[in-house]
Amino acid sequence: MQLVGFLHPPETGDYQFALAADDNAQLWLSTDESAGNRQLIAQETGWQPVRGYQAVGDEATSEFITLEGGKAYYIEALFNEGGGGDNIAVAWTTGD
Repeated sequence: MQLVGFLHPPETGDYQFALAADDNAQLWLSTDESAGNRQLIAQETGWQPVRGYQAVGDEATSEFITLEGGKAYYIEALFNEGGGGDNIAVAWTTGD
């Protein structure tokens, strides 16, 4: 499944993203509103329960990324279901 959209940070600052999914998933963020500039920022290589951020590994949490307030950023989440239940969730927080 592919989920796409545009992220509009409320203010300029450093943001960190976390991904939780069942099963494998990838989170991509562009440096602008173009999908062509997207970069892989986090991935889940196994599975996690719904919003299971506390259990995620290092690769499922991004580094802090500086974003400009009010600017549009293309964001994309991809995930695969291997069987059983399925879910995907993305969270973000500031560096404050």
